[in-house]
Amino acid sequence: MKRRSFLLGSAALAAAPSAYAADDWRVEIETQGRTLSFAMGAARDMGAFVSPIGKFEQRCLRADATDAPFTVFFRPDRGDARMEVVVEYGRLWTPAANGAPYRTSIFRGGTQVAQIDVPRADWRTRWRWQSAPRRVVRDANGLVREHLIPAFASLGAMEPPPKPQLYRPTEAAGVTAYMPTTGDRPDIGPLTEAQAAWVGGDSGSLQTLLAQAEAAASVPWHFRDERTGAPIDLQAYPEASCHPNGGNPKIAMADKTLFTPDKAHQPALSYLPYAITGDPYFLEELQFQATFDDLADPPGYKQKVGQVRSSAWSLRTLAQVTTMTPDNVPSWLRPKASWSSMLLQLRDSFRTRFVDGKEIPQTVFHTTQTAFDDRGGGAVPPGVSIAPWQEDFQCLSLGWITMLGFEGFLPIFRWKVAQTIARTDGRSGWNRAVATPGTIMLRANKDSPWCANWAEAWALNRRVQNFPEPSDDWVGLLTPLTFTRAALAMATQLGVDEARSSFRWADDQLRSKLASQRKKMPWRFALAGR
Repeated sequence: MKRRSFLLGSAALAAAPSAYAADDWRVEIETQGRTLSFAMGAARDMGAFVSPIGKFEQRCLRADATDAPFTVFFRPDRGDARMEVVVEYGRLWTPAANGAPYRTSIFRGGTQVAQIDVPRADWRTRWRWQSAPRRVVRDANGLVREHLIPAFASLGAMEPPPKPQLYRPTEAAGVTAYMPTTGDRPDIGPLTEAQAAWVGGDSGSLQTLLAQAEAAASVPWHFRDERTGAPIDLQAYPEASCHPNGGNPKIAMADKTLFTPDKAHQPALSYLPYAITGDPYFLEELQFQATFDDLADPPGYKQKVGQVRSSAWSLRTLAQVTTMTPDNVPSWLRPKASWSSMLLQLRDSFRTRFVDGKEIPQTVFHTTQTAFDDRGGGAVPPGVSIAPWQEDFQCLSLGWITMLGFEGFLPIFRWKVAQTIARTDGRSGWNRAVATPGTIMLRANKDSPWCANWAEAWALNRRVQNFPEPSDDWVGLLTPLTFTRAALAMATQLGVDEARSSFRWADDQLRSKLASQRKKMPWRFALAGR
């Protein structure tokens, strides 16, 4: 495989002039014994993206194969030598089917400037060749000042930066390919570990965070409507779904792809890379990810809050794409108004169903859970419990949305963080030494009344789950404490005074336990307290 030519593509164009002739560029794809040809001169102009962050203008010209599910986008910068070629495999409105490995050759005039052997053709995936990477034009401190990310800070002994990664087309660059994988993963959190390490000052992690942003293109969630050239219009197709239970229309997913996307375990691969470069390729990825989050639910469940961790990460993605999409975009992107509308619908649903809810789960325990773990586990019967660590994920995401400045989310965040405070303040009746166990029962069985308060919930859980005597000293694994501390840190950054005492306790406990157990803190949950 000649992947080296992919990595050296920028050098091949070092002497290119400042503007391109329309017929300068063409792409040949060799697949299954035939050659497909795509010429920039014959491609359809889809409009230009003007980057408010990167201060450049990038054109987009689309060329489709008539007898194969390949699309090639030629994307030259206006008035600059930079060139980009995007290759997508798959369609929205045709049956899903993976393809065979293929070879792509890129020519300028009669000169071949790159040759890339692509090892797989998963349905609805893509990759790009670029003559030069986008410049990083923002630093972490600037993102914090603009309230685009929360502040992070070292807790002493920190995890070393993740292993450096390079990206190659259709590969994962260290991202967990089977996204339903549970457990503590370096790509799951408010930021990925590589992104958070870079925010914390490790300049070497920039390579990895950008490689993993490129790897988002290997996830089969690129639901581009070939009729419009943009991600599918979710307002025009409100019942469209890729869920196995069907949709109207039902959009099939291919089997045996490298990545298995999952709404409840999705990493934030594209937001920060777009924020620091203004590269529309990353904005597209963010739009595709948010589109998948909607399509992943069957009709009747959209705009509802299901699994709490699914709500946490999809809320984060929707708020981020709404923030980052400019007011004016070309035809190959969905407009800002479409994302804003979806976010406001979710806000209103949260407020009506939960913040203003009248049942004990909402008024006392501040949860959006509705199934209450309908499977149960161990001594805990089905239909009775919440997962507090997932609740903290959701709290973090609601705090992030509030930080981004979206109207009406501060009361929702205050409502939500009240649960985390009650589990950690030492006054609610709950033993804060066990603030974040795997599950917290809120009733004895699904036919029982709800516990009336946190003290009753503690008594029930101590009896059934054999929790320890009340104490101020944290008991159990430290990973859940990192989630809880992060949620409380977010609250202090947002000026929620009633969270400060709980944060100080959680912060002291975590620092002490990390030191005594000689463990290190992951950067992705190391939010700074204020």
